[in-house]
Amino acid sequence: MQYFIVDCGYLYLATKDKKYFDYLKEIFLEYADKYPQYPVYTKEQVAKSYYLGRMFEQWLEDAMWFSDVCPIYEIIRDGLTQQEREKIEKNLFQEAADMITARRGQHNWQAWNNAMRTSLAVTLKNDEMMDYAVNGSVGYIEEFKKMVYDDGWYKEASPGYHYFPLKALLQTANAARACGIDLYNEKLKSMLTGVVKAMYPNMTFPAHNDGGYMSDISNQDFLYEMGYSRFKDPFILQILAKVYATKDRNSALALLTNVDIKPDKTPLKQDSYLFDDTGIAILRSGDNTLVFRYGFSDGGHSHPDRLSVTLHNGEKEILTDCGTYSYAQPAYLGWQKRGLSHNLVLVDGQDMQIRGAKTAGRLLSFDPDKNGGVASAVLDNNGYPGVKLTRTVKLDHNKFIDRFEAQSEEEHTYDYVLALSDKPELGDGFVDARLEGKSPAYEFIKGVKSKIYKNGIVTFKAGTTKFEIKNTYKTPIEVFWAEAPDIMYGSSEKDTHTIKSYMLVVRTKGKNLSISSDIILGKKR
Repeated sequence: MQYFIVDCGYLYLATKDKKYFDYLKEIFLEYADKYPQYPVYTKEQVAKSYYLGRMFEQWLEDAMWFSDVCPIYEIIRDGLTQQEREKIEKNLFQEAADMITARRGQHNWQAWNNAMRTSLAVTLKNDEMMDYAVNGSVGYIEEFKKMVYDDGWYKEASPGYHYFPLKALLQTANAARACGIDLYNEKLKSMLTGVVKAMYPNMTFPAHNDGGYMSDISNQDFLYEMGYSRFKDPFILQILAKVYATKDRNSALALLTNVDIKPDKTPLKQDSYLFDDTGIAILRSGDNTLVFRYGFSDGGHSHPDRLSVTLHNGEKEILTDCGTYSYAQPAYLGWQKRGLSHNLVLVDGQDMQIRGAKTAGRLLSFDPDKNGGVASAVLDNNGYPGVKLTRTVKLDHNKFIDRFEAQSEEEHTYDYVLALSDKPELGDGFVDARLEGKSPAYEFIKGVKSKIYKNGIVTFKAGTTKFEIKNTYKTPIEVFWAEAPDIMYGSSEKDTHTIKSYMLVVRTKGKNLSISSDIILGKKR
């Protein structure tokens, strides 16, 4: 219903057709009749679960609803009678304000809490509420300092959990603007323009942390319309031109920009880039993109994926990160949120530690060049106590060179993991096997087969990509391959797509590990 309300509001602004005013008046008056009858949770219930909403199960959804509809109410307010205004503002908006003042959240939840408070503050002309939502201890300014990196990423560091709070931050800035408070700054703009530098050439993002696979910037067109209306940045306009080469320009927020945008089908060419605060190194050569993650992600949406990579050939990921599809599926906690589903090294079959900023990797070097470049990072005993992990990656045209080392005073089992989008062609000699580890993710793979390579070298193809993996100590390795859970993506259950996924594991045992891989991307199919 909130999107219908928003669309009616903008249509009324654009056309002055009274039928849209009448729709909105009827809707707001009906909510004013019904909202006071919605359940009011007790302090004891809220104490047990501060997630409780009133219009929805979670107050997060209440916050999203009111942040959207409050500005629309402003459009029709002057056309209502005093009695109608008093009824709507008392029974709907003030009731909602009473509810949200008893709620607090963390991370993206608090961003939406502040968005709802500022929107209601404008509607109710409540300066105290506005001041608290902007300047309070968990207000916009403090949360923005705490949760947004200087390089533009929201600290939960996935596309979904970047754009989701970004909408709340923009709506807060819009509401504050109505009260003469300017929250638009370069750092907020960088949340729109900076993260674009992490995109693949096909306009999708790597599915870091609890991000959705194949997350597409075209789904965020309304945020870029909102952003351009305030910042007037030509790069935002360039992004929108690329987006509208793939979809119609039908967002109501397009009315804010007052500018024609000609669709541009040419690919967005970008150079290699380092997100040095978030800890993501991007190496590019033509259509090929290598993404190297080593940094810390705040909040509960992070995955144990320090020193992981993804590799994209311009059309699809060759080395994948499946991201997260649904929190309700067993595969979420059992597979997607585990290290084994990423391209990295596991120690003793268990996930690395990820709680706290001290678990972040440390960048050693970032040296981009016109053919790609080199990056290196280390986990100094802070991912796995007593184990130092160092990874150096190089992209040279269509060749990915990977050097992964581990050093320890103790004996360990090391699993060098590749998550593949194509089935590996490994030849004969593989037998049925069981790949075991302490992580529950090992239970999610199927059809496991293994083979011991005494010379420590395995070569194979997957699709058109060629792989050569060496144990540089020249000791035997055991190679496993298996079917991984399908990668799932889509906007809803009715729009769910699945992609076959495979994994290859090179297992060695000892105090140290030294793996060298050469991966050559073939022609696209």
